[in-house]
Amino acid sequence: RDLYGPIFRTNLFNQDLIVSMDQELNNLVFQQEEKLFQIWYPESFMRILGADCIIATLGSFHKHMRSLVLKLLGPENLRLVLLHDVQRATQASLLSWLDQPSIELKEATSSVWALVDDIQCHIKEVNQL
Repeated sequence: RDLYGPIFRTNLFNQDLIVSMDQELNNLVFQQEEKLFQIWYPESFMRILGADCIIATLGSFHKHMRSLVLKLLGPENLRLVLLHDVQRATQASLLSWLDQPSIELKEATSSVWALVDDIQCHIKEVNQL
């Protein structure tokens, strides 16, 4: 940031892009998503995650999924019990990777989303109490 400033142009994954570390501009980008700004991810990134991953969704479906994730991870749902469950499950996942020679990123992210689904069920149960 000190070298280039809060907004600069660069090349990443053989793609030209603009990087912003300016909070006001980043908020504007997120507020105007799909209006003034188009969501884009490098081809190499999408090849790793797969075309059917949640990040690849666009338009209203992307907004709906983002809304669900924000509700799931919003401050009202981050209760101590859930954080403990997440920590324990994450630690178990990471420990299970120790004896594996390599990790498939797509499978690993799928297991994380399965964890998110489980947490969402727990949140519904807690909210019904």
